[in-house]
Amino acid sequence: KEEKQLLYDPKKLQALGNLVKDHILLRKDNVVFTPHIAFYSQEALERILETTMQNIINFLSGKPQNILC
Repeated sequence: KEEKQLLYDPKKLQALGNLVKDHILLRKDNVVFTPHIAFYSQEALERILETTMQNIINFLSGKPQNILC
């Protein structure tokens, strides 16, 4: 929810742009900026699905794993 608010609120989007527009790395010829989409490969999506399904099975079996809190 918070990410959507950041991306669709013009004021917040402008604030985010201001944070990076003058960053020193942007002026370097040997630096390439790309979006972070490593999670979006077929293999990564399959692993996410497998992990999610295994977490559900483990939880329903009374053996939860990957507990965050």
